Amino acid sequence: MTAEAAFSRQPVIRTSESDPTKHTDRHVGLFYTISPEDAERWFSRGLLKRAYNSFRAFNETCLMVRSPGIELASCLRSADYSLPNVHYMLYGRPGCGKSTILAYVIHYCGRAGWFIVHEPWMPWHLRYCKTIEPSSFISGLVDHPVYAADRLAYFRKMNEHLLSPSDGSSPPVTAYRYVVRDAFCYILLIQFTLSSLRCFDAVGWAAGRHLACKN
Repeated sequence: MTAEAAFSRQPVIRTSESDPTKHTDRHVGLFYTISPEDAERWFSRGLLKRAYNSFRAFNETCLMVRSPGIELASCLRSADYSLPNVHYMLYGRPGCGKSTILAYVIHYCGRAGWFIVHEPWMPWHLRYCKTIEPSSFISGLVDHPVYAADRLAYFRKMNEHLLSPSDGSSPPVTAYRYVVRDAFCYILLIQFTLSSLRCFDAVGWAAGRHLACKN
């Protein structure tokens, strides 16, 4: 091979496989493009501001497939969900990519059909709470109506594809450990709560009744 031919070869930095559930070790180090629908549903929060600036500048959402993400996805696939919940911890120095790995795993879980409850930065809401009210449902507790409404709308956005079947039916939805007995009623419950924040604590209890443990 001549020097000119060697330098003319394009380096492989991307993979055409955009589904994280199909990524393997051979995809590590390659970038994959996330569809606008998936980006809007699962990547609207959780990353640094400069990451979103890059997404807008290049007019695409793109992440690198990294070894910790592949390893964590493998652990999630092989875990025994008949046992108590398994906890995983991402650790490392600031800026090493923990939030990006978490975003990748969220994408994996979303495409795999899991329910996702994501809180990007809990200390922010504990330090800068906007509204506090005594709980009208459980004595001695304090509610955060504005925060709860924001979390509930975010939960609906990330999981609406599981709770609203495309054919208009309302079968029970199974997401590994949990079963939603009536998906349509659950969506109505969320919509009612967002329209009436004063009753969201009671709705939280009702939502728990809808989520039944398979065990």
